Amino acid sequence: MPKKTQHVLMLGAGVLILVLGFMLVFRTVGTSDDPSKETSARIAQELSGNGISVERIEESGGAFSSQKSATFSLNGERVTVFFYSSHEEALAIAQQFSSDATTLAGIPMEWVAPPHFYLRNNALVLYIGSSPQISATLTQVFGDQIAGQ
Repeated sequence: MPKKTQHVLMLGAGVLILVLGFMLVFRTVGTSDDPSKETSARIAQELSGNGISVERIEESGGAFSSQKSATFSLNGERVTVFFYSSHEEALAIAQQFSSDATTLAGIPMEWVAPPHFYLRNNALVLYIGSSPQISATLTQVFGDQIAGQ
């Protein structure tokens, strides 16, 4: 599938997550010294320590949206992290996915590659791909996936 189509589908998944975030009136999560609050800088540092190439390629939210996210390139594969104001809020979104991530709040989802969702503290992580090295790194940093294939 063309990269442009992959980006459009990832954007669609992100939009659905954002809509749910708006429905639950989430607040922006800034930088924090609180270890229970994930930040893009902290995540980039942890991912970098796992022998893979890590580049932070995009951050969004805060100005016009209450939802903050960061997109990373891990060995050329995109991983998006959505930040919430608390673990409970991130968990509320995560629980909207079926265990295999084929539905979100009952809405069928189509993925260009196997989706993988991880949850740690206030961060919900989305990786769409099939690299064993990326999946292993995400599992090492965030724990077992909570939804996906």
